Amino acid sequence: MKDLKLSRETALQFIAQKEFALAGVSRDSRKFGHVVFKTLKTKGYKVSPINPLAESIGDEPCFKSVRDLPENVKSLVIVLKLRKLKNG
Repeated sequence: MKDLKLSRETALQFIAQKEFALAGVSRDSRKFGHVVFKTLKTKGYKVSPINPLAESIGDEPCFKSVRDLPENVKSLVIVLKLRKLKNG
């Protein structure tokens, strides 16, 4: 794999996709993952939430894992505490 030099242009290209899967979306509207989800949706992004414990987040159906995502989803953003990744 080529080394990826992160630059402003690279970040803007990533964000320009307008479609992401988001792992770590909480059902609790006060939690960071939920706030990120709602903010992206408000800004016009198509967001596929991933939460193994939720059937839906708001009006969006929730995926149980990355494996369950449709093939057309090409990018994943993770908003989880590191300890949750290590423990689960």
